[in-house]
Amino acid sequence: MRAAAIPIEEIEPAFTGKRRQVSRTPSLPLIWPNTSKARYDLFDAWHGVAMQYARLNGVGLRFLAVSKIVMRWNQQAITATNQQLADRAGYCSIETIRREIAALRDLGLLSTKGGGRRHPDGIRIIRTRTIRLAVPTNMDPRIKLPDGDFETETD
Repeated sequence: MRAAAIPIEEIEPAFTGKRRQVSRTPSLPLIWPNTSKARYDLFDAWHGVAMQYARLNGVGLRFLAVSKIVMRWNQQAITATNQQLADRAGYCSIETIRREIAALRDLGLLSTKGGGRRHPDGIRIIRTRTIRLAVPTNMDPRIKLPDGDFETETD
């Protein structure tokens, strides 16, 4: 018995050569707890959710792999440059890190804010970026939240 032939038009190509596009999702910033242990627990919960979102949307994992290492816990932000992040992520391309940060931002898992500071020579301005953790306002129903008791804080 022969299998029925599938028309060419109905076969989805495995590789199109085009980058995946992620639609922009509104997000809410994480509210950081006062104690270190609670911050680490919150980060770990966020990281689990972010890894699931990345897998479901075909986003690379390099930024997520190094996010805990480069997190500035006292500032509640990541301020490392793309070059520093790329080096920490196994010396990958700066463009790879830039693309992953943009995709995670579009998924509602990060917020970014640009800024600047004066160069030590006193003349030039150095561009800076601050990355803060966030969660999408409408969580994808396929995402499994970690077990544990988490209190929600509202303003």
